[in-house]
Parts: sequence; C-alpha cells; structure tokens
Amino acid sequence: MTLSPVLLCHITAGAVGLVCGAVALMMPKGGPGHRAAGTAFVIAMLCISASGTWIAWHMPNMMTVIVGVLTFYLVATAWVTVKRKTPFVGLFDVVAALVAAWVAVAALVIGLKVANGQMQEYAKDYAIPAGVYFFWGGMSFLAASLDVSVMVRRGAFGHHRIARHLWRMCLALYIAASSFFEGQAQVFPEAVRATALLSLPALLVLAAMLFWLFRVLANKAFGKAKA
Repeated sequence: MTLSPVLLCHITAGAVGLVCGAVALMMPKGGPGHRAAGTAFVIAMLCISASGTWIAWHMPNMMTVIVGVLTFYLVATAWVTVKRKTPFVGLFDVVAALVAAWVAVAALVIGLKVANGQMQEYAKDYAIPAGVYFFWGGMSFLAASLDVSVMVRRGAFGHHRIARHLWRMCLALYIAASSFFEGQAQVFPEAVRATALLSLPALLVLAAMLFWLFRVLANKAFGKAKA
C-alpha cells in the first residue's frame, strides 16, 4: 500500500508521540529526561494533530477535525504555559482561547445536527453518537473558560501553572492513545480485540493525570519547582 507523505507523517508522529508521552509521564518531573521526552512529545503531537486534521478535513470526518484541532490547541497552550517563567498574557493567549471556543461551538452545532438526524450524508460523523460531540465540546468550553480566567489574572502562577501544563498534555496523550489503540483496533489480533485491553492504555493515561494533578494541587510547594 502506498502512503501519502501526510499519512506517513501522521503515522510516524503518532508512534513517536505515544512513546515519548509515556516516557515523559514516568520520568521525574522537571529533570533532563522529562524535558527531552516532553520536547519530542510536543513536536510529535503537533505533527500528528495537524496531519490528522488535514486528512480528516478532506474525507470529510468532522469529528476527527474537531479532536485534531483541540489536540493541537492543548499541546501548544501546555507548552507555552511551561515555557513562560514569568506570568504573561499576549496575542497567543487570545487566539488560543478563540480556537477553543470555535471547537466548542462547532462540536455543539454538529452534535445537535447528529441528534436531529441531519448528518446522514456524512456517514463517519453520523455513526458517532451526539453525546461524543457534546463531550468534546464541553471539554473545549472548559479549556476556553480557563484561558479567560488566566487572561483575567494576567497569567498562570505557581502550582496552577504546573497543573495547567499537566492536564493539557495528559489529555492530548489520552486522545492519541485512544485514537490508536481503540480507533485503529483492526490492526490488532482478534484475540486482543475481544478483550478490554485496548482501552487500558488510555485509562492508564487518565489515572496518571489524576495522580499528578492531585500531587500538584495538594502540594502548593511543587508549583514553585522548576518545570
């Protein structure tokens, strides 16, 4: 099978992103290993989300477009948050909040169309329950609201800065893990597909995210550590 350059980029970036994301979760936070794996994860996730969105737009598959744009936004804002050593709000933050708001509105509108039976011409989108669109629309709305909160406070501070970086990176990794292991289940043996094993990687990412969020928010001193 011949792969287009965009699809090849998508597959390669996906493999790198999953490996580097897992390594970054397991490494001591703030150390050289975590930084190196995190940087590779950011680059890979920006590539996979951009290429995935491009492919989905031309199918078309609006659910994947929505999740692709959301993933790109999550990784970009998480990276900017941790790279800023002093609180700051600029044009990037305004544009990012608008992107998250757009994703929220788009997911809500398409979800309502699916619920009302108005998306039959888009088979891939119509096969997805409306609740899935509402879920990702809600997550996008939450992210946009938190962006507004950060802009009002003129930046992310202390442990809230680390938590903002953490949950956005982990949610992006969750999307990547679920998209591969569950979304591409056909590449796994039938014996594996018959079990719940394909859901395990994404669930482990969520568990790790909750664990680290608890540590960060329960110990404010952690937020003062170098990230």
